[in-house]
Amino acid sequence: MIYGGAGGDNVLGGRGNDTIHGGADTDTLYGGLGNDTIYGGSGQYDSAETGRDRLYGGDGNDKLYGNGNGDWLYGDVGDDVLYGGEGNDTLSGGKGRDVLHGGPGRDDMTGGAGADLFVIYDEPQAGTETITDFNFREGDRIDVRALGTSELFKQNGIEPYQLHGKTGQISYRESSGGTTIYLQTDQDAGSKHPIFLADVHEKPDLGWFIL
Repeated sequence: MIYGGAGGDNVLGGRGNDTIHGGADTDTLYGGLGNDTIYGGSGQYDSAETGRDRLYGGDGNDKLYGNGNGDWLYGDVGDDVLYGGEGNDTLSGGKGRDVLHGGPGRDDMTGGAGADLFVIYDEPQAGTETITDFNFREGDRIDVRALGTSELFKQNGIEPYQLHGKTGQISYRESSGGTTIYLQTDQDAGSKHPIFLADVHEKPDLGWFIL
């Protein structure tokens, strides 16, 4: 077990199954070979991007926890689980069957090669989540069970976007860059839970979701 402590740390776990805690401030943490668990720590975000941790899993089935404000998490090779935590995070699973939890904030998530799962949380004011490489045919899915309206989503199906959608409705709107999906959990305008799927140009299907 490795503790970085206060200050900006650069840590390489090397071979074996490592547990690394970055501690406070801006850290760069590499798990290396093995099944590693890495915690970014509590750096604070400001305009100079101080406190934005970089976590690299390396080869193996790793767990990465951003736990700060605006972190970069890279799973690399293996079946990894990435937790962005608070802030606007960038998550990249790499090669393997990865699970990406963006958490609160406007997150950019890239699953990489393999069948990946993108988990959406009940954070209506967080902004738009972006999935850069969603590919249903490759096995990618979007887990929306945390929103608590799965049965209504199943009943109501998917329709083109409406400004005033109904509770439990999945809607979508295409643009030149891709398709935005809206998950309407109630009548409040801030409860649409938008997800932008870059370079996706087709009507979404309920099969894309874990309900």
